[in-house]
Amino acid sequence: MTAYIALVYPRTDGEFHIEFPDLPGCLGSAASFSEAESRAQQALLEYLDGRLNAGQPLPPARSLEQLESEGIERDALPLLVLGRGGSLHVEAS
Repeated sequence: MTAYIALVYPRTDGEFHIEFPDLPGCLGSAASFSEAESRAQQALLEYLDGRLNAGQPLPPARSLEQLESEGIERDALPLLVLGRGGSLHVEAS
């Protein structure tokens, strides 16, 4: 099962921006953090399905430690999103 880290950013308007550092262009937004979890799952599945249907390989997924060493913004909330259903909130160290 493939899993990628999504970074969820609280916005000043109270909503949340979602991005996957390992998947360029895989983005989303949500009105709440709980909605961000489901929106991240949906965005990931659509992105992966699109790549697979186009015959493109899946990008390698970096660990939270790798992303942190490259510099995650302080207000980012990391979320581990599984490629086929489910997500887990992970704490940045």
